Formats: sequence, structure tokens, C-alpha cells
Amino acid sequence: MSDITLYTYWRSSASWRVRILFALKGIEHKQVYVDLSKDEQHSKEYREVNPAGIVPTVTLRFEDTFHTLYQSSALMEFFEDLYPDKSPLLPKNLLLRQKVRAFVNMITCDIHPLQNNKVWKKAAGEEKKFEWNAYWIDHGFQTLEKVLAETSGKYCFGDEITLADVCLVPQVYNARRWLNKSQPKINTTTNMDIDSDFTDLDLSDKYSENSSPISVTDSAFGFDDYKFACDIISLVPHEIAVYILSLVDDLPTLSNCARVSKLWYVISMDDEVWRRQYHLRFKKLDIQNSLSTSTLTYHYLYSQKHKLNKNWAMGNFSASYITGHADSVYCIQFDLKQVVSGSRDRTVKFWDLETKQCLRTLEGHSGSVLCLQYDSRYIVTGSSDSTIIIWNYTTGEKLKVLTGHTCPVLDVRFNEHILVSCSKDCTVRVWDINNGVQIRSLVGHRAAVNAVHLYENFVVSASGDNLIKLWDAYTGKFIRDFKGHERGLACVQFDGTFIVSGSNDRTIRVWNAQTGECLNILRGHTDLVRTLSFDAERIVSGSYDQTIKVWDFRTGKILLNLEQAHTSWVFHVQIDSKKIISASQDKNIVIWDFTKGLDNSNLFN
Repeated sequence: MSDITLYTYWRSSASWRVRILFALKGIEHKQVYVDLSKDEQHSKEYREVNPAGIVPTVTLRFEDTFHTLYQSSALMEFFEDLYPDKSPLLPKNLLLRQKVRAFVNMITCDIHPLQNNKVWKKAAGEEKKFEWNAYWIDHGFQTLEKVLAETSGKYCFGDEITLADVCLVPQVYNARRWLNKSQPKINTTTNMDIDSDFTDLDLSDKYSENSSPISVTDSAFGFDDYKFACDIISLVPHEIAVYILSLVDDLPTLSNCARVSKLWYVISMDDEVWRRQYHLRFKKLDIQNSLSTSTLTYHYLYSQKHKLNKNWAMGNFSASYITGHADSVYCIQFDLKQVVSGSRDRTVKFWDLETKQCLRTLEGHSGSVLCLQYDSRYIVTGSSDSTIIIWNYTTGEKLKVLTGHTCPVLDVRFNEHILVSCSKDCTVRVWDINNGVQIRSLVGHRAAVNAVHLYENFVVSASGDNLIKLWDAYTGKFIRDFKGHERGLACVQFDGTFIVSGSNDRTIRVWNAQTGECLNILRGHTDLVRTLSFDAERIVSGSYDQTIKVWDFRTGKILLNLEQAHTSWVFHVQIDSKKIISASQDKNIVIWDFTKGLDNSNLFN
């Protein structure tokens, strides 16, 4: 086998598949650039090479005879058969080989052809090309994601690269190209956070200093002219090269940079480059120890965080149960080591997160424990007996019993100085957390105040009167109403910028806390939205429809639907970056853990 020539174009997904395969198998070849943007594929010269006027085309000498080969799928199969021991790309298991081939065909037959210029120009025309391509990409990727949910490991099929990965990488680029240019009115459920697991793919032994590109960064020059191109990155000091690549603001481009050459790979893997990528994507370093005191790298952290987010997107979790309460569990809070719960059985219980065993129990209320919050100083509980108890967190000693509400206390929140409570008596009350003295009442709701949330000096209250109110807890000043829910509210959370609320109208609403504007309405539950919790990436809600739903905070789309999460009403959910913990009328506490496949499940806390 000799004199291999690949006719290619940098943005041709079909050509890209063959380039990747050649790189993975280390197949030496010459490249001839065919500029599709200038219709060079239709030239007389190229038509003599490939009568169909498409790329890729491969010419080679085989058994002393020159041959011309076409079609990317057939080319991949040919070179896989020719070099089966060089980075094998088809599994040995016969059934798994069929599944990989089927996945390849889903891309090469069902998705990619519909994005070809000659197809969309005929079927949709220039004005509707983005809508056409976005629709078919979304349709195809939904199918791919369902398959990957069952087959994926580190890569599409387990932990080894296959032809499925070779085809997926170019198609993801092609999808981003069309979806990023599509108009805002075009909706897609496609999960574009695939990134082809670039962060886990070690290519350092696949490329030499002078190797040619294999991806979208292919030189616009033909292969013969590549050696005359000026590689600025290789000419500047390492620190400057690192700074240049650190300015790359998206992972696909950085992924392409890493595939240019070994030198570019080394620079792209510099920790300063990945530090910026991490902060661009994930905003903050949510790990226990800073990098200055550990051997962790930002590239490793990005890889682990990416796996964690992928688990959330694909619904890849394990569920475990805590049982021990004699009646409904109304409220929970958790930290790194324990879960604390309050129940209709009138007790507060502390549970070990790892062993699921009860550590201790507090008893003191004469009614159901409806709400709680704790820190290193206090645990505060509110009850259907209309009282609030402040306990010493460490010893469990009952420090103070606060009376003043005339009906059940439905929620409590506190900070370093104040405690805020709300009640079925339609009031919000502000107390001194340290001495238990009531400071003021916030009056204005016309029905039970079902939930409150405290952020700095601001309190948000949610009521059965369909209203959310924003107050200054330290002055008692009413700031504004948030109107829009059609029935009473059951839950609310506030992070200083956004307010998220759940209602008996079966919707979740996201509000701008500064302006009062409703930014999004999330529909999907079929009964009262009883509880919710959110962070910068997702909203998690629990309902009387017995489901827990995970929503994309930015788009409002449902990412995950945990049907029959409990056998009765879901009363409370709490989240962190790794898990959901829920409590229900069915007496159970459920831990939904999304750390499957992470090297260190305690990394992000």
C-alpha cells in the first residue's frame, strides 16, 4: 500500500471522518485541497478524479495497481479492514460491531446528507436553510442521545474509540455551525454539550511536531503548500503562546487547536489555558481545596466537571434511600456528611450520608416539623404547633421557643443576625436569631404565607394570594410585588439576582429580582409545584404529581424527568452540583447521586 492521496475540504464532515481515521491509525498520505466554496469539486479536472464531484476521494496504489475510492463510510471500512490492528475502530464482539455500524449510519445516512448544500437548497431554499438544518439536526441528535444513554462510557461505545466517535466529532461541529447561526425562534432539544470528550483524549503520541492537521483547523493551503505556512504559535515564547490560546473562548476551537501538532497540543494543555476555560464555563471553583495546595490541574477538573454535567444531562445517576421516620417527611437540609430532616412524626433526625443511619433525634414540638434550617451554631425548626424552636446545633439543647405566630409556621430562614419566619396566619415575622426577640412583622399578604427566602438583608415571601413580595428585612420596607401566577404559591428561592417560584397553577416562574419582570415560565408538572431548588445551571422541582423534574436554568427546557420518584407527594428537594435529595409523604428520603464515573466523588462540594 503506497502513494495514498486524500482529496479533501476543511469543512467537509465526510472528509473529516477520513482524516481522523488516518491520524488515529497513523496512515501516511498526501492531501489535495478541493475548495467547495469555489465549486472546485465541479471542475473538469476534479470530475476526472471523482465523477460525482464530491469529497472525500482517495487514490492509492494497491497490489501494483492504482485505484480510486469514494464515500467516507466505505473508505473507513476499507482502511479498518486493511489495518485492523492499528488503533482498531470496530469492536471484536459481532453484536457490538453491528451497533457501532448502525450508529455510524444514523449520522452518515440520516443526519449529514440533509445538511448538504444540494439538499437544503432544493428542499428549503436560502431563506429557510437554518430552520431546515436545525430541525433535522435536532431530530437526529435526539435519536443519538437515546442510543448513547445506553452505550456510552468514556466514548460512544464503552471506553474505546470506535467509528462512532470518528463520525460524531464532525457531526457535532456541523450541528454547532448550523444551530449557532439559527434564529432565536428555532427551538432545539439537542444537547450540544458533547465536546466529544476531547478533555479525556490523549493525542500526544499520535502527532509529530510537523504533522498535518486532522480537523477543522486544517490548513486552507493544499498539502504541498502546508510547509510554507507560517505557524506563529511555534515562533513566539511559550508564555505568549499560552496566553494566545487562553483567549480561545470555546471548547470546540480549543479542541481543534490541540489537534494541529504536538507543539500545539502541549500548549493547549497548559494549565493556564484550562484555568480560563474552567472559569468561563463553570464560573467558580467549587471544590474543597484550592489548586495552590493540591496536585489537581484545571484540565483534570474540567474533565471531571464535564463528566458530572454529562451525567445530569443523560440521567446517569444512582438512587439510595433513607428510611426511619414514622410519618411524612416535610423538610430536609444536607451538607457533606449528613442529612437533617423534619417530619409529621414531630421529630428532627440527623442521618449519616454515607451509611444512611440515624445519628441522633431531637424531640420537642407538639406538632409536625414543617420546616428547618441549620448552621454550625443553631438548628431552627418551625411546626404546626405554631412555635419556632432554636436548638444548639452541637448539643441538641433547646435554647429558645419563639411564640407569636397564631397558626402553623410554614417556613424559616436565618443568617448571622436575623431569623425570618412565615405562617398560615398571613404574616412574615423577623426575629433576632441570637436572643429570640421579635423585631417586626411584615404584613401585606391576604392568605397563608407558604414560603420565604432570605438573601443578605432582603426577604422574598410567597403566598396563597398568588403574590410574591420583596421586603427589606432590616427596615421592614416593602419593595415590590411579583404578579403572574394564576393560583397560590407553594415555594420560592432567591439568590440576589433571580427569584424562582412554584405554584398551584402547576408552573414554575423565573423572575428578575431587580425589575420584577417574569423571565420564563416552565410548564410540565401536572399538579401543585410544592418545592424547588436551583443553582446557576439547573432548576430542580418536586410536585404533588409525584415527579421530580430537572430544568435547564437558561432555556427552561426539561432535562430530566424522574417519574414516580416517590410513591406519594414530593414535599421537599434540595440540590448541590452532585446530587438531589428529596423528601415525601411516603416517609422516605431519596438521594439521587450523579457522580457515577467520576474519579473522586468528593471533588465538587
